[in-house]
Amino acid sequence: MNNKTMPKKACDLVTEHRHRFDVFGAERIYFQGTNDDVYNISAPFESLGKTYIAGRIEPRDREISVVGFFKEAEDTYTLDQNVPLIPLFQDPSVQIIDDQMIIGGTRIITDHDDPNRITGWHTSFYQGSDLMDLTRIGDAPSGMKDVRVIRVQDQIAVFTRPQGGLAGPGKIGFMMIDSLFELSPDRISKATILSDHFRDDEWGGANQLHVLNNGWIGVLGHISRRDQMNHLHYAAMTFAFHPWTMETRGLKVIAERRDFLEGEAKREDLQDVIFPGGLVRTDHGKALLYAGISDCEAQRLLITDPYLDYEQYEEVIR
Repeated sequence: MNNKTMPKKACDLVTEHRHRFDVFGAERIYFQGTNDDVYNISAPFESLGKTYIAGRIEPRDREISVVGFFKEAEDTYTLDQNVPLIPLFQDPSVQIIDDQMIIGGTRIITDHDDPNRITGWHTSFYQGSDLMDLTRIGDAPSGMKDVRVIRVQDQIAVFTRPQGGLAGPGKIGFMMIDSLFELSPDRISKATILSDHFRDDEWGGANQLHVLNNGWIGVLGHISRRDQMNHLHYAAMTFAFHPWTMETRGLKVIAERRDFLEGEAKREDLQDVIFPGGLVRTDHGKALLYAGISDCEAQRLLITDPYLDYEQYEEVIR
């Protein structure tokens, strides 16, 4: 891990992104089967012989949400009424580990007397052979969002997102475990905090993980800050991570709000927010980035594959 230089400011990383011209066009993703907003989606995945997107379903005037599963139908995605919703859940991620579907996301806790008031949250994980066979298998500590997992050789790599103390408003942590059943609040709290991603007045987290062909982990995540008006600014970023030395290389912003189509926002302070849910690598050096937009809709963006440069690094040797 390289701690010798201070991380770049989010605004400087955004400026570098604008100079690369790596963005080729955005399109909205339309969802049917609900009158509420659908945002902070996963990348498409396969289950039950169909292509699905998991999405956060939420009224515009509240943050009490469920996660639903939308199956692809021509140019839209339709809520599959046969697949159970996950109640009080947000910002889903989907990963396949050992032929098992792992669905992570933020479980919210509401006030006993006022169900519209959120009093806490933490990452929870579900596992199953398909969407009809999901069982809750683990939780992160209270207050910790954005925990992500992936198989790396004979272990499971875990990226965490602690806050407070050395982590400040939010840094990325990392640890290796032998089994998904080790995903407990106590175990996750012991992850090593990585200090080479965000400045102390900014924050971020991992959103999706890829094991690259040279053994490095390609991390899709977000980098965030507040301005003097207390408005939020979220951009999508990637970096390469060596799972054995815990070295980070090549952190860069790959998309910002203005790369997507114009649209509404849940609130004024959320206009410059994107939350990357997943990246799908395609042919000819391109990739599709799936993201929630301004906390009220979802779009996908065609970009240069950000992992191609990382695959030029030396092969990971354990």
